[in-house]
Amino acid sequence: MNRKKLPLSKILINAFLIPWSRKGHFLQTIALPTLLLVSIWGIWATINPTGILLSYFLLFTYLVAFSYFAITCHRLILTDNASISQTQEFNIKRMTWFLLWLIFFYGLYLIIELATMNLFINLIDTPAPLELNEAAIEQHQLEIQQTVDTLRNLVYLPIMYILGRFSLVFPATAIDKKTSFIRSWIQTRHNGLRIIFIIALFPWALEILLSILTRENATIFEQGIVGILMYLSFAIGIFALSLTYLELQDTSHQELF
Repeated sequence: MNRKKLPLSKILINAFLIPWSRKGHFLQTIALPTLLLVSIWGIWATINPTGILLSYFLLFTYLVAFSYFAITCHRLILTDNASISQTQEFNIKRMTWFLLWLIFFYGLYLIIELATMNLFINLIDTPAPLELNEAAIEQHQLEIQQTVDTLRNLVYLPIMYILGRFSLVFPATAIDKKTSFIRSWIQTRHNGLRIIFIIALFPWALEILLSILTRENATIFEQGIVGILMYLSFAIGIFALSLTYLELQDTSHQELF
């Protein structure tokens, strides 16, 4: 049984230092996946689609590009002495599994969030306005929205704990290792709170720092720069998850699936 405690400070520091020590190689490797993501993001923001089919098509395209980006980031950390072409290799089987994990995680998050929020909302007394005028109805809707936002914030970390315990399937899939939810849950045992910090609080802190650079009515060029910086911050978060995977490896543990 794995009882190793994650060295948080070591992981977070190395998530910055390892890419910085080989910044030329890292930047060249993630340049193409980052460009694809920024391009799709820019097209989506420009078109601002209203049709369901186009919206789902762009969402699927974005998820495929993000999977390619995340796999490349994981492989930068987890594959020794791999060339840029090897790290960027577009493997259909690997991509398919990674994309399925990503869609499943996103869907599971939404299901748990909606179920939990509906439970709480049904327990909270939210009486309808006595006066059925427009102002009263708008105020009532605003109060409901504020309640929903508060509940969403409250359930975020508990949900991320559950998903965090399963999150090692991503780096394992990126390097073609057999994986499963059960294996990830076992490997992350006794490290639930540390996992929350790595996959939730750490990216959130990076997002706060990045928000300092944003402003209203930004030009397309400024939006592009912020987009690139945003995905670089995503890369750092992915590097941290890769390092977590390395720390929790137990080579003596038999493959479960």
